[in-house]
Amino acid sequence: MAKNMFLYWGSGSPPCMRVMIALAAKGFSDYPNKLLSFDKKEHKSDEVLKLNPRGQLPAFRDGDIVINESIAIVSYLEATYPDQGTRLLPEDKAGRALVLQRFHEVQNLIQKIMDFYMASRRKPEPDQEEMKAKTTAFLEELKIWDGYVAGGFAAGSSFSMADVLLISQIVFPVRVGLKIAERFPNLQKYHDTMVALPSVQAAWPPHWRDGPGPNMMGSI
Repeated sequence: MAKNMFLYWGSGSPPCMRVMIALAAKGFSDYPNKLLSFDKKEHKSDEVLKLNPRGQLPAFRDGDIVINESIAIVSYLEATYPDQGTRLLPEDKAGRALVLQRFHEVQNLIQKIMDFYMASRRKPEPDQEEMKAKTTAFLEELKIWDGYVAGGFAAGSSFSMADVLLISQIVFPVRVGLKIAERFPNLQKYHDTMVALPSVQAAWPPHWRDGPGPNMMGSI
């Protein structure tokens, strides 16, 4: 099955990372793929635009089926191959509801990270009141997730679609200096446990293995 798939991806992109985690968790380890350079604008090439007219990554094909939004790809993989590899969505009604809730709830964390990032990039310099507000909102969101992962997973008692999304977002702030061990100990433990999983290691951005990232969030 994996031979019929193809993934265009970029190193360090959380959307690409979450798709690769899902593929690995589902047991697809030998799918054809191509690493593209964001710096060289390779994601805007005709090769990618044929699959994704937005020129964004990931761009994914499974046979004749093309899917480009990462959340849609993760959902598709689980719906199409539920018995392949790790089941990412529980069969029982209550468990399924919780995983789907958290799976989509991660969007709140994604937005808070983006809000902080955009505020920090204001020119000629960041507005300190805005930075304070965005930092507070980000930390409050992390507190919610610190409570959610107290049991070891984003939802329920096993690795799921919710974890695929959550860990792909948590790793970036930690990489760029965010200290969570004292304020959010459950998240720190969760981060360390998830990062050690083979499926997450299979999706680890190649350039991240060269060393830590820029200290963008060390002052939070």
